[in-house]
Amino acid sequence: MHPVTNEPAPLTLLSTPKRFSGIFDIIQTNAITSWTRLTPRPEVILFGTDDGTEQICDRLGLTHVPEVARTAEGTPLLSDMWRLGQQIATTDVVCWSNADIIFTDALLDADRWQTDLARRAEADGERKPTNWIDYFLFPRGMFRDLPPFAIGRPGYDQWLIWQAGCLGADVIDATRFLLAVHQRHDYSHAGGRRAVFRGAEAERNNSMVEDFRQFQSIAHARLLIDAHGVVQPARGLEYRIARPKRYVAHALRFTRPLRQRLLGERATRRRSPAP
Repeated sequence: MHPVTNEPAPLTLLSTPKRFSGIFDIIQTNAITSWTRLTPRPEVILFGTDDGTEQICDRLGLTHVPEVARTAEGTPLLSDMWRLGQQIATTDVVCWSNADIIFTDALLDADRWQTDLARRAEADGERKPTNWIDYFLFPRGMFRDLPPFAIGRPGYDQWLIWQAGCLGADVIDATRFLLAVHQRHDYSHAGGRRAVFRGAEAERNNSMVEDFRQFQSIAHARLLIDAHGVVQPARGLEYRIARPKRYVAHALRFTRPLRQRLLGERATRRRSPAP
Protein backbone atom coordinates (compact mmCIF):
# COMPACT_ATOMS: atom_id res chain seq x y z
CA MET A 1 0.00 0.00 0.00
CA HIS A 2 1.14 3.54 -0.74
CA PRO A 3 1.30 5.71 2.38
CA VAL A 4 -1.53 8.18 2.87
CA THR A 5 -0.45 11.71 3.74
CA ASN A 6 -2.26 14.89 4.66
CA GLU A 7 -0.04 17.03 2.46
CA PRO A 8 -1.94 19.25 0.01
CA ALA A 9 -1.90 18.30 -3.66
CA PRO A 10 1.10 19.97 -5.35
CA LEU A 11 -0.54 20.18 -8.76
CA THR A 12 -3.48 19.02 -10.86
CA LEU A 13 -2.94 16.48 -13.63
CA LEU A 14 -5.31 16.61 -16.62
CA SER A 15 -5.66 13.92 -19.27
CA THR A 16 -8.06 12.12 -21.57
CA PRO A 17 -7.51 8.38 -21.96
CA LYS A 18 -8.22 6.29 -25.02
CA ARG A 19 -10.49 3.26 -24.75
CA PHE A 20 -9.06 0.84 -22.18
CA SER A 21 -8.62 -2.21 -24.39
CA GLY A 22 -5.67 -4.33 -25.48
CA ILE A 23 -2.28 -2.73 -24.96
CA PHE A 24 -3.90 0.61 -24.11
CA ASP A 25 -5.59 -0.93 -21.08
CA ILE A 26 -2.18 -1.90 -19.74
CA ILE A 27 -0.20 1.24 -20.50
CA GLN A 28 -2.91 3.70 -19.44
CA THR A 29 -3.53 1.84 -16.20
CA ASN A 30 0.23 1.86 -15.56
CA ALA A 31 0.50 5.58 -16.23
CA ILE A 32 -2.56 6.85 -14.36
CA THR A 33 -1.86 4.61 -11.37
CA SER A 34 1.69 5.98 -11.23
CA TRP A 35 0.29 9.51 -10.91
CA THR A 36 -1.73 8.54 -7.84
CA ARG A 37 1.37 7.10 -6.18
CA LEU A 38 3.41 10.29 -6.28
CA THR A 39 4.05 11.99 -2.97
CA PRO A 40 2.31 14.29 -2.26
CA ARG A 41 -0.48 12.81 -4.36
CA PRO A 42 -1.63 15.19 -7.12
CA GLU A 43 -5.21 15.96 -8.00
CA VAL A 44 -6.12 14.02 -11.18
CA ILE A 45 -8.92 14.96 -13.60
CA LEU A 46 -9.78 12.67 -16.51
CA PHE A 47 -11.97 13.73 -19.41
CA GLY A 48 -14.14 11.77 -21.82
CA THR A 49 -16.43 8.77 -22.01
CA ASP A 50 -14.21 6.17 -23.67
CA ASP A 51 -14.65 2.71 -22.19
CA GLY A 52 -12.80 2.33 -18.91
CA THR A 53 -12.37 6.02 -18.04
CA GLU A 54 -15.23 6.18 -15.55
CA GLN A 55 -14.19 2.87 -14.03
CA ILE A 56 -10.57 3.87 -13.36
CA CYS A 57 -11.75 7.18 -11.88
CA ASP A 58 -14.03 5.29 -9.49
CA ARG A 59 -11.31 2.80 -8.59
CA LEU A 60 -8.57 5.36 -7.94
CA GLY A 61 -10.69 8.20 -6.59
CA LEU A 62 -10.15 10.61 -9.50
CA THR A 63 -12.32 13.42 -10.81
CA HIS A 64 -14.20 12.44 -13.97
CA VAL A 65 -15.52 14.99 -16.48
CA PRO A 66 -17.38 12.96 -19.13
CA GLU A 67 -18.75 15.66 -21.41
CA VAL A 68 -16.30 17.69 -23.48
CA ALA A 69 -16.45 19.31 -26.90
CA ARG A 70 -15.33 17.08 -29.77
CA THR A 71 -14.49 17.16 -33.46
CA ALA A 72 -16.99 15.87 -36.00
CA GLU A 73 -15.08 12.58 -35.86
CA GLY A 74 -15.49 12.37 -32.08
CA THR A 75 -12.00 13.33 -30.88
CA PRO A 76 -11.96 15.52 -27.72
CA LEU A 77 -10.84 19.12 -28.18
CA LEU A 78 -7.81 20.24 -26.22
CA SER A 79 -9.25 23.74 -25.89
CA ASP A 80 -12.36 22.58 -24.02
CA MET A 81 -10.48 20.22 -21.72
CA TRP A 82 -7.95 22.89 -20.78
CA ARG A 83 -10.74 25.41 -20.21
CA LEU A 84 -12.65 23.07 -17.94
CA GLY A 85 -9.53 21.71 -16.27
CA GLN A 86 -8.26 25.16 -15.28
CA GLN A 87 -11.70 26.00 -13.89
CA ILE A 88 -12.02 22.79 -11.86
CA ALA A 89 -8.42 22.52 -10.63
CA THR A 90 -7.93 23.34 -6.96
CA THR A 91 -4.17 23.89 -7.24
CA ASP A 92 -2.14 26.78 -8.62
CA VAL A 93 -0.16 24.55 -10.95
CA VAL A 94 -1.66 22.40 -13.70
CA CYS A 95 -0.04 19.65 -15.75
CA TRP A 96 -1.50 18.26 -18.97
CA SER A 97 -0.20 14.80 -19.82
CA ASN A 98 -0.95 12.14 -22.35
CA ALA A 99 -2.39 9.10 -20.59
CA ASP A 100 0.54 6.82 -21.48
CA ILE A 101 3.23 8.75 -19.58
CA ILE A 102 4.58 7.35 -16.30
CA PHE A 103 5.93 9.97 -13.90
CA THR A 104 8.23 9.20 -10.98
CA ASP A 105 8.99 10.96 -7.71
CA ALA A 106 12.65 10.84 -6.72
CA LEU A 107 11.74 11.46 -3.08
CA LEU A 108 9.55 8.38 -2.80
CA ASP A 109 11.34 5.73 -0.76
CA ALA A 110 8.47 3.60 0.54
CA ASP A 111 8.16 1.61 -2.69
CA ARG A 112 10.81 0.36 -5.13
CA TRP A 113 8.69 0.53 -8.30
CA GLN A 114 9.93 3.98 -9.33
CA THR A 115 13.59 3.07 -8.88
CA ASP A 116 13.11 -0.12 -10.86
CA LEU A 117 11.30 1.77 -13.62
CA ALA A 118 14.04 4.39 -13.85
CA ARG A 119 16.67 1.68 -14.24
CA ARG A 120 14.68 -0.05 -16.95
CA ALA A 121 14.13 3.20 -18.83
CA GLU A 122 17.85 3.91 -18.70
CA ALA A 123 18.79 0.44 -19.91
CA ASP A 124 16.03 -0.33 -22.42
CA GLY A 125 14.59 3.04 -23.42
CA GLU A 126 15.70 5.82 -25.72
CA ARG A 127 15.32 9.57 -25.62
CA LYS A 128 13.06 10.79 -28.39
CA PRO A 129 13.66 13.99 -30.39
CA THR A 130 12.75 17.38 -28.96
CA ASN A 131 9.52 17.59 -30.98
CA TRP A 132 8.03 14.68 -29.00
CA ILE A 133 6.15 16.64 -26.35
CA ASP A 134 3.73 14.71 -24.14
CA TYR A 135 3.25 16.87 -21.06
CA PHE A 136 3.01 20.55 -20.13
CA LEU A 137 3.31 22.11 -16.68
CA PHE A 138 1.91 25.64 -16.33
CA PRO A 139 0.20 28.06 -13.92
CA ARG A 140 -3.56 27.62 -13.70
CA GLY A 141 -5.33 30.23 -15.81
CA MET A 142 -2.39 30.90 -18.10
CA PHE A 143 -3.90 29.43 -21.25
CA ARG A 144 -7.24 30.88 -22.33
CA ASP A 145 -9.24 30.69 -25.56
CA LEU A 146 -7.11 28.06 -27.28
CA PRO A 147 -7.84 27.10 -30.90
CA PRO A 148 -10.04 23.99 -31.19
CA PHE A 149 -7.15 21.54 -31.59
CA ALA A 150 -8.02 17.84 -31.68
CA ILE A 151 -6.10 15.97 -29.00
CA GLY A 152 -3.69 13.30 -30.18
CA ARG A 153 -3.18 14.90 -33.59
CA PRO A 154 -0.11 16.91 -34.66
CA GLY A 155 0.40 20.62 -34.32
CA TYR A 156 -1.05 21.63 -30.96
CA ASP A 157 1.90 20.66 -28.76
CA GLN A 158 4.52 22.61 -30.71
CA TRP A 159 2.13 25.56 -31.03
CA LEU A 160 1.65 25.59 -27.25
CA ILE A 161 5.37 26.10 -26.68
CA TRP A 162 5.31 29.09 -29.03
CA GLN A 163 2.17 30.44 -27.36
CA ALA A 164 3.69 30.17 -23.89
CA GLY A 165 6.58 32.35 -25.00
CA CYS A 166 4.18 34.86 -26.53
CA LEU A 167 2.34 35.06 -23.20
CA GLY A 168 5.58 36.02 -21.46
CA ALA A 169 6.15 32.68 -19.75
CA ASP A 170 9.59 31.19 -19.21
CA VAL A 171 9.73 28.07 -21.37
CA ILE A 172 11.81 25.53 -19.44
CA ASP A 173 13.15 22.17 -20.62
CA ALA A 174 12.88 19.71 -17.70
CA THR A 175 14.20 16.67 -19.61
CA ARG A 176 17.41 16.34 -17.59
CA PHE A 177 15.61 16.51 -14.25
CA LEU A 178 12.19 14.93 -14.65
CA LEU A 179 11.95 11.30 -15.74
CA ALA A 180 8.81 10.85 -17.85
CA VAL A 181 8.50 7.40 -19.40
CA HIS A 182 6.49 7.11 -22.61
CA GLN A 183 5.27 3.54 -23.08
CA ARG A 184 5.58 2.22 -26.63
CA HIS A 185 2.41 1.69 -28.61
CA ASP A 186 1.02 1.77 -32.14
CA TYR A 187 -1.81 3.89 -33.58
CA SER A 188 -4.40 1.17 -33.91
CA HIS A 189 -6.78 3.09 -31.65
CA ALA A 190 -7.21 5.75 -34.37
CA GLY A 191 -6.98 3.72 -37.56
CA GLY A 192 -3.20 3.73 -37.97
CA ARG A 193 -0.36 6.21 -38.19
CA ARG A 194 -1.51 7.69 -41.48
CA ALA A 195 -4.93 8.56 -40.05
CA VAL A 196 -3.36 10.23 -37.01
CA PHE A 197 -0.74 12.29 -38.80
CA ARG A 198 -2.27 12.87 -42.24
CA GLY A 199 -6.03 12.50 -41.73
CA ALA A 200 -8.71 15.19 -41.71
CA GLU A 201 -8.23 16.05 -38.02
CA ALA A 202 -4.47 16.40 -38.50
CA GLU A 203 -5.04 18.71 -41.45
CA ARG A 204 -7.42 20.87 -39.41
CA ASN A 205 -4.94 21.06 -36.53
CA ASN A 206 -2.15 22.14 -38.85
CA SER A 207 -4.37 24.71 -40.54
CA MET A 208 -4.89 26.46 -37.19
CA VAL A 209 -1.15 27.15 -36.93
CA GLU A 210 -0.79 30.41 -38.82
CA ASP A 211 2.97 30.33 -39.50
CA PHE A 212 5.59 27.58 -39.61
CA ARG A 213 7.60 29.52 -37.00
CA GLN A 214 4.85 28.70 -34.51
CA PHE A 215 5.92 25.04 -34.63
CA GLN A 216 8.41 25.00 -31.78
CA SER A 217 10.05 22.16 -29.87
CA ILE A 218 11.59 21.65 -26.45
CA ALA A 219 14.84 22.93 -27.98
CA HIS A 220 13.26 26.39 -28.23
CA ALA A 221 13.28 26.65 -24.42
CA ARG A 222 15.26 29.56 -23.03
CA LEU A 223 15.86 27.82 -19.69
CA LEU A 224 16.51 24.27 -18.50
CA ILE A 225 16.49 22.36 -15.23
CA ASP A 226 19.67 20.38 -14.82
CA ALA A 227 19.97 16.96 -13.19
CA HIS A 228 20.36 18.59 -9.78
CA GLY A 229 17.18 20.67 -10.08
CA VAL A 230 18.94 23.97 -10.81
CA VAL A 231 17.33 26.32 -13.36
CA GLN A 232 19.85 27.80 -15.75
CA PRO A 233 20.00 29.29 -19.27
CA ALA A 234 19.64 26.76 -22.08
CA ARG A 235 22.89 27.27 -23.96
CA GLY A 236 23.71 23.92 -25.55
CA LEU A 237 24.08 23.33 -29.27
CA GLU A 238 20.58 21.87 -29.65
CA TYR A 239 19.10 25.13 -28.34
CA ARG A 240 21.34 27.33 -30.49
CA ILE A 241 20.40 25.61 -33.74
CA ALA A 242 16.68 25.13 -33.00
CA ARG A 243 15.51 28.16 -34.95
CA PRO A 244 17.82 27.71 -37.98
CA LYS A 245 16.84 24.03 -38.00
CA ARG A 246 13.14 25.00 -38.17
CA TYR A 247 13.82 27.13 -41.27
CA VAL A 248 15.62 24.23 -42.94
CA ALA A 249 12.78 21.85 -42.05
CA HIS A 250 10.27 24.26 -43.57
CA ALA A 251 12.33 24.49 -46.77
CA LEU A 252 12.32 20.67 -46.99
CA ARG A 253 8.64 20.25 -46.17
CA PHE A 254 7.91 18.88 -49.65
CA THR A 255 9.88 15.72 -48.75
CA ARG A 256 7.62 14.95 -45.76
CA PRO A 257 5.29 12.47 -47.54
CA LEU A 258 8.29 10.44 -48.73
CA ARG A 259 9.88 10.42 -45.27
CA GLN A 260 6.60 9.33 -43.67
CA ARG A 261 6.25 6.45 -46.13
CA LEU A 262 9.81 5.33 -45.42
CA LEU A 263 9.51 5.60 -41.63
CA GLY A 264 5.99 4.25 -41.17
CA GLU A 265 5.46 2.79 -37.72
CA ARG A 266 9.21 2.75 -37.01
CA ALA A 267 8.88 6.21 -35.50
CA THR A 268 7.34 4.63 -32.38
CA ARG A 269 9.75 1.72 -32.11
CA ARG A 270 13.08 1.49 -30.41
CA ARG A 271 16.03 2.25 -32.65
CA SER A 272 18.79 -0.35 -32.82
CA PRO A 273 21.75 0.61 -30.65
CA ALA A 274 24.79 1.92 -32.41
CA PRO A 275 27.49 -0.73 -32.96
